[in-house]
Amino acid sequence: MRQAYQKDIWRTIVKTKRRFLSILIITVLGVTMLTGLKAGCVDLRQSADHFYDEQNLYDIKVVSTLGLTKDDVKALARFKEIQVLEGSYEETLVLTMQKQKQRIGVKTVSEQGINQPYIKVGRLPEKANEIAVSEKYSKAVHAKLNDSITFDEAKDSVLHQQTFIITGIILDPMNISVDEGATSFRSTSQVDDTFFVSKSAYDNNIYTSIYITLKDTKELMCYEKTYEQRVHASMDKIGKEIKQSRENARSKAMKQKAVATYQENKKKMDRQFSKAQEELDAAKAAVQAAQQAVDQPASNAQTQQAREKVLQENLALQKQQQSLTKKKREAYAQLATAKEAIDTMPKAIWYVQDRKAIDSYTSVQSDASSIETVGTAFPIVFLAVAMLISLTTITRMVEEERGLIGTYKALGFSNLAIYGKYVIYACAACLLGGILGDVCGFLLLPKFLFTIFQVLYKLPVFTLCFDYVYGVGGVALFVVCIVTTAYLACRVELRLTPAVLMRPKAPHSGSRVLLERFPAIWKKLSFLNKVTLRNLFRFKKRMIMTITGIMGCTALVLCGFAIRDSVNDLMPGQYEKLYQYDFMSVVKEDAYARIHASLAKDAAIKDYVGIRIDTVKVKAAMKGQEETVQLMVFPDDKAINGYIGLRNREGEAIPLKDGIYITQNVASVLGFDVQDHIYLQNMAFIEKEVPVKAIVQNYLGNVIYMNQKTYAALFGKYQPNGFLAHFHSAYQKEIPYAKDFAKQQDVLSAVSTKKLKQQFAEAFSLINVVVYLITFMAAGLAFVVLFTLSTTNISERERELATIKVLGFYEREVHLYVNKEILILTLFGILLGLPLGRVLSGMLTNALRMPSIHFAISVHGISYVYAAGLSLLFALIVNIITNRTLNDIHMVESLKSLE
Repeated sequence: MRQAYQKDIWRTIVKTKRRFLSILIITVLGVTMLTGLKAGCVDLRQSADHFYDEQNLYDIKVVSTLGLTKDDVKALARFKEIQVLEGSYEETLVLTMQKQKQRIGVKTVSEQGINQPYIKVGRLPEKANEIAVSEKYSKAVHAKLNDSITFDEAKDSVLHQQTFIITGIILDPMNISVDEGATSFRSTSQVDDTFFVSKSAYDNNIYTSIYITLKDTKELMCYEKTYEQRVHASMDKIGKEIKQSRENARSKAMKQKAVATYQENKKKMDRQFSKAQEELDAAKAAVQAAQQAVDQPASNAQTQQAREKVLQENLALQKQQQSLTKKKREAYAQLATAKEAIDTMPKAIWYVQDRKAIDSYTSVQSDASSIETVGTAFPIVFLAVAMLISLTTITRMVEEERGLIGTYKALGFSNLAIYGKYVIYACAACLLGGILGDVCGFLLLPKFLFTIFQVLYKLPVFTLCFDYVYGVGGVALFVVCIVTTAYLACRVELRLTPAVLMRPKAPHSGSRVLLERFPAIWKKLSFLNKVTLRNLFRFKKRMIMTITGIMGCTALVLCGFAIRDSVNDLMPGQYEKLYQYDFMSVVKEDAYARIHASLAKDAAIKDYVGIRIDTVKVKAAMKGQEETVQLMVFPDDKAINGYIGLRNREGEAIPLKDGIYITQNVASVLGFDVQDHIYLQNMAFIEKEVPVKAIVQNYLGNVIYMNQKTYAALFGKYQPNGFLAHFHSAYQKEIPYAKDFAKQQDVLSAVSTKKLKQQFAEAFSLINVVVYLITFMAAGLAFVVLFTLSTTNISERERELATIKVLGFYEREVHLYVNKEILILTLFGILLGLPLGRVLSGMLTNALRMPSIHFAISVHGISYVYAAGLSLLFALIVNIITNRTLNDIHMVESLKSLE
């Protein structure tokens, strides 16, 4: 008996393979979406975490406004939870590359292995004259090992030399973002590149930072709360136990050093001026003696010449005395200023930071979280459709096997055994689909996502991981839902007696439709159209499921096009409405006046404004998060007009006044609003708490706008170092102009808006890949829904269709008779799916919250047409496929009595 029972289950699967495949495919699609997007994001985090562990990236970083000493290192070393710590040197130099100035951060290679650069070619520097450069630099100038590199002369550099020999090409573990070319707008770094030298290259005993790694943190996933809690516990301990004492010690040492220097300079100055005065007094005495000698009465020519000479010497001595007095006054005024500076010397402030101070580290988390949000929302659609499909499929199969179920009951099979057949059927399809879905979700889809991640990140290896909980849980979710629908489909039939079950079920009774109540319309319809309308309402379950499936398909396709439209609208929104300038440049502060004068004479430039361009860190007052953003300071409120279009979040133009104006991207990520207090920290580590005056629109990157008055109140003296300019309308060489301008001496960077537009177009060409993925998944959803419901429809009405074939309907007429219903339901699904898709698209703005991009969702009219057209196309293709089933209906066999 058991063998016959098992064989019957297998025969049912083979006999109804189309239905079995429908459940399997919808499960594959659903599990792929559920696990794939999540797995891709987990793989990104795991790849980054593995890379950080391999390169021994720091857990805690300590910086100070007055530098750090060996005593600070010793004080930190007393904490038991610290594994390794080491002081590090870093400075920014200027390097001329292909006649363009580049700011290069020169760091030291750790002797303890912290923040170890990833070696791509060669080795790390070991001698004072050796250096390791980035792959970006190597490609730009075709640099090879053993080539030499010479930095521009820097007065305050503490390096022993300016020329180095290249020993390796490396990747800095503290910057894994692609910060060049198409994705350069994501970069907020103060430097253009980072090189590494050995510690012996520096002549300095004051560290710029101290890097710390903690015990047992490598075993933790760095993007999980457990890791963050352990790091923050150590940070709090440092802050409570030694931060203030070390700040006081450093402040005291610096003040004592300054006082000693002041006193030494004062003594030296006193000696110099005393000596100068003594020499001058001696000269005066000599001249006075000569004066007495020539004052004797005599009138010869020789005496007259001597008198004139003494007079000239007296005048010269008077001038020397005046000059000495003036110098003395100026020198002592400088001493007084130095004394005042000592008295008002700012206190040393420690900043204890975790890895969130690294921009690329936080970018990985924000990008992954945004994709995960989408990966959570979309599978819900597939799960709902899977339940509907399985309910339809199992219900129809139970109806077809009523007689067999009655036979089972008559033979003594329990309800549980009969349930088991259909539960096993549904479970087998679901398990196989789940396994295939896991294969696609944990292998194929992550590899697809890696093609996008490789454009954003420079990680050398992307690793694939399998999350057992998520992988098994995703399959289990679909199994439970689909098996539940199988149980519900069987429950009604199993309540009946074997005698009732072995008799055929009465067909659905016809009923009047709403349209029949309007005779003026109903009477004008043809007979076949009336039959079509009655069939639509007679099979209400099928109607609801078809409409729901097509609605979900259309909504998904529209979401894909909405993402594409929104990205395409970012460029004109950013570079035409908000950034209204044509050209931007950053120069050295001491060269500002000279370049300002040269721009005034430049024939290509229509008008320009001098501003200050800087980089600051924004910290949320409550959450402790931070983001690095660009700062633009305008000399007055009106200077911004024509260069930056300030608009609030509602799109209304607003003027620049006192206070800070910050872009909506960073406000959204850090979670603050207008009038909330935030902290701003400039590159000199001066930190101020300020209220937010306004939040303004921005799509790419983040900016803080303020006027000169606000800047001076926060950070002191205002010194412009950049320009925004407009070209004459007839000028067409914006990109070559910016490239040539950047080659000038003392110009740090220069870029045209036209070039930024080109880079943007390159960066977001990949968005089409995302649209293709969503469209493919939606197409799979539509095919499964329509094919399953169409075949179910045909099997339910096989006697009816055989009858109209006997009555003389041609094949094309039979096709139209059935397909018309599917097309009408498809149109209803499209009409409902378009507004649903718009609602889902609107949710993407909050879902895709990234620090560097703000997705202001927009959907173009043509996208509605495309979404509707594709859904309709899917329906037509399914109709063409199912037409073969209609052609294969055997009239005689179908019309045989069921009795």
